Amino acid sequence: MKINSDCFIIFSTAHEEYMKDAFELYAFDYMLKPYKIERVKSTLKRIKGLLDSEFEEEEEHIKLDKLLVKSKEGSSLINKDDIVLVQKEGSKTIIITNKSRYSTNLTMNEVEVKLGKQQFMRTHKSYIVNMNFINRITPYGRWTHVIEFTNIKEDALITHAKYLDLEEMM
Repeated sequence: MKINSDCFIIFSTAHEEYMKDAFELYAFDYMLKPYKIERVKSTLKRIKGLLDSEFEEEEEHIKLDKLLVKSKEGSSLINKDDIVLVQKEGSKTIIITNKSRYSTNLTMNEVEVKLGKQQFMRTHKSYIVNMNFINRITPYGRWTHVIEFTNIKEDALITHAKYLDLEEMM
């Protein structure tokens, strides 16, 4: 028998002898009659807690896909997958996608935390790059390299140590 795992099955009966069978069918609870209202409330509260935490996880997953960037012109929601490069320009942090540039007062550290480390890498104190958009890396002096990206004219610096880390990841 296939049971939908999204269902919460609660048995309410006067027959104690079927309790074992009920839990083999993945019963959430088994209440014997006569039951107390406090027991019903407790069971429903447990279900509500599970549903609330599942909703929060889904909500958090949605938050992970977009970056909210506020500026004096308004707020923008940017798909994280569209971000090619984040760089520091003076007191501003600039977020660059294939199509746009966004200026924000967020610090590089704040942006780095919001983006996560799965596809983004802090290559230098002034640069965070989306590794999926790296096209070419060329030496620039003894301890630095230049990263060129697909579809944008901007480039970024990567320290020698970070270059070695990137090389090891690839």
